Amino acid sequence: MEDTNHITEAEWQVMRAVWSTVPATSSAIIQDLAAGTGWEPTTVKTLLARLVKKGAVRFVSQGRTYLYFSVLSEEACIRREMRLFAGKIYGGAIHLASPHFDFKGTDDPAFMGLLAAALEAGLASVTADFQYKLTERLVVYVHPSRQRLQSALGVLDGPDWLRAGTIWGMIHLAPRDCFDVPPPDKAALHVLTQLLVGLVNPAVPYWLSQALAAWESQWLDQARVSRTIQARSAGFRLADMLEVGAVYRQFRDAGGYELAFTVAEFVVAEFGRDSLATLVRSPSDFSGVFGFSEAEFWTRWDAFLARRYA
Repeated sequence: MEDTNHITEAEWQVMRAVWSTVPATSSAIIQDLAAGTGWEPTTVKTLLARLVKKGAVRFVSQGRTYLYFSVLSEEACIRREMRLFAGKIYGGAIHLASPHFDFKGTDDPAFMGLLAAALEAGLASVTADFQYKLTERLVVYVHPSRQRLQSALGVLDGPDWLRAGTIWGMIHLAPRDCFDVPPPDKAALHVLTQLLVGLVNPAVPYWLSQALAAWESQWLDQARVSRTIQARSAGFRLADMLEVGAVYRQFRDAGGYELAFTVAEFVVAEFGRDSLATLVRSPSDFSGVFGFSEAEFWTRWDAFLARRYA
């Protein structure tokens, strides 16, 4: 499909009519639009023909009837529009293009090369684990400062450790000299995994998205995870990780990254990497994914921690 900024406002009205009824006949689309626009049938047919040419709509013929289908879902088109809008805000030339990523922002060839290598390798691994095929290029924006990064993420008073994130379907990073732990390549992979989890299933809970991102990026060292696990004996609760939602500071303060990492570690160790794809798509169906209840899942996870981090 061509970039959606080539689709006019009139064509978007036709797209909305196509989404309303699947499949949609031309007569149904004409009737749907007639009341609100007053367009003649020939006008609607012309707009449909343009959308077919642009690759936004396809059709099949059944005798003398044409059935129209959208090539992309409404949600996917909205996501693409948001990225295009964000691209206009951030602007700038593409300083580096890898097979799946366009790098913009601060021109740092060595840094972008490091990120490209890590993201391309990580993309292959994560999409295999999630059984997902990326159908569009992703933008990686390197900001000139940590403050500019956090402004882009909508976190004006963010902590020093917030150096990467995703918004508008883009990966945002602070400049190279802002990173220590995690290093920038692993931070980028963490954010990429979060983005892909959201594409596979936007309803995945925050803690699980972070669990998968931490496990795929492998940025947490054994000692740090062990210290967090040991702290559980001093009043640490599983609920601290599960209940804070997407409040990222509370999640971090509760040891959420470390605990979440061990959940993904447990799933892979006990059920294999293939289970990740099922878990992402059905995160609340513990019985369907694992064959037992949620309560049993957490009991087994706790036993895994006792063995792994004793």
